Amino acid sequence: MLPFDAHAFVSSDAARDLLAGAFADRRLAKGRYQPAPGGIPEAVERYKSSESPPLLVIEVAGRDGLFDGLAALAEVCAPQTHLVLLGPENDIELYRRLTALGVADYLVLGAAGPARLAEAVTALFAKPGGRPQGRVVACIGAKGGVGSSTLAHNLAHALAPAGAPRSLLIDLDLAFGTADLNCNLESAQGIARILADPARIDEMLLGRFAATYQERVDLLSANPDLALEGEVPAEGLERILAVARDNWPAVVLDLPHQWTEWLRGALLAADEVVVTATLDLAALRNAKALFRWLGQRRGGERPALLVVGRSGAARRTEIALRDFESALGAKAAAVLPEEPQIWGQAANDGRMLAEVAPKGAAAAAIAQLAAQLAPPPRGGARARPGALALPERLQRALSALRR
Repeated sequence: MLPFDAHAFVSSDAARDLLAGAFADRRLAKGRYQPAPGGIPEAVERYKSSESPPLLVIEVAGRDGLFDGLAALAEVCAPQTHLVLLGPENDIELYRRLTALGVADYLVLGAAGPARLAEAVTALFAKPGGRPQGRVVACIGAKGGVGSSTLAHNLAHALAPAGAPRSLLIDLDLAFGTADLNCNLESAQGIARILADPARIDEMLLGRFAATYQERVDLLSANPDLALEGEVPAEGLERILAVARDNWPAVVLDLPHQWTEWLRGALLAADEVVVTATLDLAALRNAKALFRWLGQRRGGERPALLVVGRSGAARRTEIALRDFESALGAKAAAVLPEEPQIWGQAANDGRMLAEVAPKGAAAAAIAQLAAQLAPPPRGGARARPGALALPERLQRALSALRR
């Protein structure tokens, strides 16, 4: 998302809290907003003598005098200014009238949360004329040995036909990553070397060093090297995700079972987080901690998805799935049964589960999960209703009304 400036004219605690929550959202990390008391009249006075920013967020009390106020605001705002209104009325006809006049969005205070406002602003400041950004899915295990890496590799393979011709798999387990083995591929250069020099990271570099699995998955492998410290530079990770989002519709991160600053950054940068856990006490405890942390840090965005791995491997000692879900407070999005022969053959052959056993229960569960996570079709960016900046569209509408 491109950097942008915003001004907010709000009076109520509810509106101030909504703004604070939205601009704490990772999606608006590059946005800078200045809060000020008041509403449309105060905004009009301010922009009589100063230039309006790219984004205005204004709280309104109701529709009395609203349209006259918008007309006055349009006279003093720059043509590129977008306006988001916060108001008390949940009225679809009011919403339609406002967006027809050029208001970018109207959110009902008390009903819309910070994530909804962040989503609206993100849509406004996506790269002009660009394609929809790719979706990043981060896969992490609640503990070691639960099958998170295998899930990540197979999910990247399953996401390709679900969303677009090819997905990108990034193995970030720098010391012990296995994506290259599971895909039976050799990469020219490990991901650590690429991450170490963020200034060089672009589409051409990633394309040159990515190995391709069956024309469906591009792989940036770890090329395990125990001489490395295992740290991922934050700037390098941010840059590689930005380039990946611009060029691949689906990006899957295979994250190691660690708890470091860079890994937390990867979890917050992802659009979706998949936590794999086995049905035992240690995995339940760790999954609860992960879900709680993600819920606190990711706000109102989509919660993490639970995948149960190796189900049935220890039937006598497993926690019942219903009890596990109840204790965690989350339903399993997929359950992967223990199929040692199929999983072992896939690992030894360097192939995916769907190729070894296309009718198997694990392959079916991963396909269903991929359908749930599938990104939107790639193509030209579609303009959203009301995306035309306020002054230009409002003045056009008001001129039509005066004729």
